[in-house]
Amino acid sequence: MPTRPGVHPSCDLESLDPRVRKIIQYFAREAYITRVFHQISIGNSSYAGFLFRPTEDPSLKLNVSREITCIVSLYATFEVRTLDAFAEAHARIEADRIDRTIRFLISADQDISRHVSNYAQQYPESPVTVAISLKDIDEYTPISSAIVQTANVRDLFNFQSPLKEDTYFFGRARFIQDVVNAATLGQNSSIFGLRKSGKTSAAYAVARRSKAAHVNTVYIDCQNPSIHARRWHELLLFVLLKTQEALNRRRSQPPGQLEVHKVSEWFIHSMLDSVSAARRPLLIQFDEIEQISPSTTASKHWREEDDALWFWQTIRSLSQNNAGQKISICFVGTSPQLIEMPKLQGVDNPVYLFAPKLFLPRLSLSEVSDMVKKLGFLMGLDFTDEAIAEIHYRYAGHPFFSRQLCSRIHVSLGSCRPVRVLRKTVQDVDAAYQAEIDHYLEGILLNIRENYADEFDALVRFCRGDQSELDEILEKEPTLVDHLVGYGLIERQGAKVAIVFDNLPRIVDRLSPRRPTEEQAWTEIMVGRNRIERSIRLAILLELRRLTETEVEEIPTASLREENITMYRNCGMEALLDPNRSSLYLIELLRTVRHEAIFPYLGERRREILELIDTLNRLRKDAHARMLSGSELEKARGAIAVLERWFPFVGS
Repeated sequence: MPTRPGVHPSCDLESLDPRVRKIIQYFAREAYITRVFHQISIGNSSYAGFLFRPTEDPSLKLNVSREITCIVSLYATFEVRTLDAFAEAHARIEADRIDRTIRFLISADQDISRHVSNYAQQYPESPVTVAISLKDIDEYTPISSAIVQTANVRDLFNFQSPLKEDTYFFGRARFIQDVVNAATLGQNSSIFGLRKSGKTSAAYAVARRSKAAHVNTVYIDCQNPSIHARRWHELLLFVLLKTQEALNRRRSQPPGQLEVHKVSEWFIHSMLDSVSAARRPLLIQFDEIEQISPSTTASKHWREEDDALWFWQTIRSLSQNNAGQKISICFVGTSPQLIEMPKLQGVDNPVYLFAPKLFLPRLSLSEVSDMVKKLGFLMGLDFTDEAIAEIHYRYAGHPFFSRQLCSRIHVSLGSCRPVRVLRKTVQDVDAAYQAEIDHYLEGILLNIRENYADEFDALVRFCRGDQSELDEILEKEPTLVDHLVGYGLIERQGAKVAIVFDNLPRIVDRLSPRRPTEEQAWTEIMVGRNRIERSIRLAILLELRRLTETEVEEIPTASLREENITMYRNCGMEALLDPNRSSLYLIELLRTVRHEAIFPYLGERRREILELIDTLNRLRKDAHARMLSGSELEKARGAIAVLERWFPFVGS
C-alpha cells in the first residue's frame, strides 16, 4: 500500500513550539509523519523530534522502506551532544522501525552544516546527517532534493576498517542469524573467508544482534600483538577478565602462587561461576584465529611450543563440561586449518572439527543493489540497474571489491552532483583498478598454494583448460576443493565449474609458470650463454686497453688454447676477442676473468662470478644426454640474471 503524505491522527501538534510545528508541516507535504517526540532531554538541553516515512518517489530514490528520524534543535549554538537525541529517540521505539543510514537535523545554528560535516570526518561510520538551518527550511522543496543539496559528499564506499555499526553493513542477514541461533543453543560456529571479505564486520554484526537474542558476547582480536604475545595461561586470564567485564561481574585474580598446570582448572571454575550468575548463553569470538594456531602464527611459543595445545584443550573442556551453561566458540579467520588438523604438536587436536566450517557468503545481486543504490544516492550517485549488474558480474558479490570500485567511480566523477552512473562508467573505471585486484588475489592464491597444495594444483590445471578433473572432484568428493568454493574463487554453474574472477588464470600463470619444452629450455640457456659470452668479450677488451703490454702478454698465455695464442700473436687481442673472427670458449673467458688484473672492481665477488660462469659453461646441450631438470633450468636463469648485471649486454 503506497504511503500518502500527511500526519498520523495520534500525533499531537498543538502543544509543540510553532517553529517545530512549521517544520513538521513542511515534511508532511512529501512524507507521512508517524510519531512526534515532544521532549527529548539530553543533560540540561531539550529537543523535539519526529519520525516520518517518505512517499513512494523519495523512498525509491533513497532506497528506504523504514522510517527516518528528524531532530529539531532550537538552540542557536550546536553542541555534539545534540546528536545524542537520535539515540534517545530510538530507544523509545522498536529498533527495526528505523533506517539508520540517514537522519535529519534541523537547527537554529546558522552554521549547522559545517559543524555536522566536521563531525562526520571524525566519525566516518556515523549516519549521513542532513543538516538544515532553521532559517533556510523554506528553501528546500522535496526531501530527496534537501539531501542532495545539504549532504557533504562523503565517500561512504571507502571503508578500509571493519564496520563496527549497522549503519553501512549490508547483506548476509541469514548467515549472521544462523551464527546467533547457534549461540543461543550453545553450539559452536565459524566465519571463514578471504581477506577483506568482511569477516570482522560480520563478527561485530553477530555481537550486535546477539543482544536481541539475549546472548552475551566476548570478542578477542588475536591479531593484536598484546593477544598472541601472551602465553597460553596468560591469554586464559585475559579471556576471563573480558568475560567478567562483559557480564558486569567482579574481576577475578588468580591466587598469587597458582601453579601453571592448575590455571586450566581455576579458569574453568571462574568462567562457569560468572556465566551461571549472568543466566544467559555466552559466545566467545576469536577473530584472526591464525595468530594463535601453530601453523600460521607469528609468535614462536604458539608455533613451536605447547601453548596452542594447552589453550585449546582448556577451551574445549570449558565448552563441553559447562555444568548446564551454554558456552560456545566462534572461530573467525582466513584459514580454517586450526579445526582441520587432526593433530597439534603430535597430539590429538582438541578442536579438530570442533565447529562446522562455514565460509562467509558473497553478496547476492539484490544485496549489492541495496548497498550501491542507498550509499550512491547519499553521495549524489545514481547507479543504473545495468551498472549495478556489471559490478556484481565483475566481483561476484565480494563486498570489499565492489565498494572499492564504487569509491573509485565516486572519485573519477568529481564533485558535480547528482550524476548518473552507467555501465560504461563501471567498465572504464574497473580497467584502471585491475592492478590492485591482481595484487590482492595473488596474496590469496599464495596462501592456498602454501596451505592447500592439492587444491592449488587442481585450480592450475583448471585455469589451463583441464576442467574434467575439477568437475569430477566436485561431483564425487567436493570437500577436496571446499576452500576454492568457500573462498568464492570457483563456483558451480549447472553441471560445470566456472572461475569467479577473470584475473585468476593470469595470476595462476605468474605463480605457477608453465614448464617449457625440452627444446625451449635448451634454447633459452643457449641464447643466454651467447649473450653473456659477447658481453664478457667486450668487457675484457676494454679492460686490456688500460693495461701495459707486459700485463696483457701474461693473460692469453695462461688462459688460452694454443691456436688462440697463435691468433693473438698474429692478429692482436682485439681480433681474438671479436666474436665474428675467433671462437673463444666460455671456459677460456672463465680463465681470463680469474686474473686479478682483469676487473679489479669485482673484489670479493670475483669467486661468485667465476662460479656462475662455470655453471653456464657446464650447462651445454652437447654435454647432456639426459633431459634438463627444473632445478638446472632455474640455476641457469639465476646465473644469467646475475652475470648480466655485471656484464650488461650491448648488442652485436
